[in-house]
Amino acid sequence: MNWHQTFTCLCIHLPSFLPDVAFTPMVGDIVVLPPEDTADSETEALNTAPDNALAPIKSEALSTYPDSAHAELGTETDCDDELTALVLGQSSTDSSPEVDSSVEVVNAPAEVITPLSDLSPVDVGIAFFNWVEMSLKGGIHPVNTRDAFFHIVDGKLFIVSPTAMRTFVDEYGVGCKDDSYLDVQDGIQCMNKHIKTASGRNLHVVTVTRSQTTINGYLVELSDDIKAIHATNNAVLTMNEG
Repeated sequence: MNWHQTFTCLCIHLPSFLPDVAFTPMVGDIVVLPPEDTADSETEALNTAPDNALAPIKSEALSTYPDSAHAELGTETDCDDELTALVLGQSSTDSSPEVDSSVEVVNAPAEVITPLSDLSPVDVGIAFFNWVEMSLKGGIHPVNTRDAFFHIVDGKLFIVSPTAMRTFVDEYGVGCKDDSYLDVQDGIQCMNKHIKTASGRNLHVVTVTRSQTTINGYLVELSDDIKAIHATNNAVLTMNEG
């Protein structure tokens, strides 16, 4: 007795669906039944098929299934699941990637930021000037613009107070209060990097020539790295020593 199986399938243009796949040709014939599929037409189609064409399907084609000749064809739902898995690039039997248990997963430790309130005045000053240098080198905050708090005046860096200190506090974020900008000013003065006025004051005053308004701020020397980037004086600011 020749083995045969009737099933339905989708007709897909294989090169468009799976352009890189290569199948080993199956030995035997598949008989396509007419649309008016009845028991009589099925029997007639099978009877007209050559005997030697159906027999090899049992011995070779079914051997590709895991359980050899005893493997059952999947239901239509199973086929849909496998087709979906192929489209998604996943296996229908295992949708989760295999994890190599021998590989140790190491998570990078989160950066620990010391609260500003726990820093000494000198440490606050160091943190502030590091922030200034990073801001100027990285172009994070503007220089010599209308709303800037960094300006070049007489070849030196003019840091507007308290705007720059408040911005630093906002960006530092950890352990800061509304008046933490005062701690930053203390830290700046502890570093002794700023240039004092002729009368010994910490803050300098510059005048905006177009509006005659004045701005207070700290004046510090430019490092060579910063001077190479920002060397142009703000033409509308004039040092007011009075």
